[in-house]
Amino acid sequence: MQFSTFFTLSTFALGVFSAPVVEKRQSSAAASALDSLFTQITTYTGSINSTAASINSASTAADNSTAQSTFASDVTSISDAINSAIPTIQALPSESGSTASTNAVAAAYSQIFEEINGALNNIDATGLESLLAKRQTIVITPLTTSLSQLITALQAVVDNLLAVVKELLDGILTGINNALLGITL
Repeated sequence: MQFSTFFTLSTFALGVFSAPVVEKRQSSAAASALDSLFTQITTYTGSINSTAASINSASTAADNSTAQSTFASDVTSISDAINSAIPTIQALPSESGSTASTNAVAAAYSQIFEEINGALNNIDATGLESLLAKRQTIVITPLTTSLSQLITALQAVVDNLLAVVKELLDGILTGINNALLGITL
């Protein structure tokens, strides 16, 4: 529940800042790169969501073990996708001084954040024993590190981005990391 609260509050606030510029998102190269990343991430979150939906009280130990492996693999794949997008974002020209770009990037980042949040909440809802918590350094830490590195790469392209989201993200990644320790699979 704590995990959901962190993501809900932060994504709500990001959505508030970015709502007025939905039509202008195409003008931002960084937002377009994030849209491509979002498409990749939905592949893995879709797998997480369908796997989580298949787990119920009648699931066998083998089903649960397979689900845990799928969850760990998909979360790792999300981290890998984020890490693969970072060099592309770093190579983009600066969009400094553009409020529309800043808002578009905040909206695109928020969309990614919400997608990951939904999938992780579905993992949490399965009620399985915590595999991800046991594999903290292998699975969860890379995800939180990837999200942090993504926002750093975006800041280099869109100067005002951190001014928009700094207060929202201060401590959030640490909070996410701590909340993810309590995910039960």
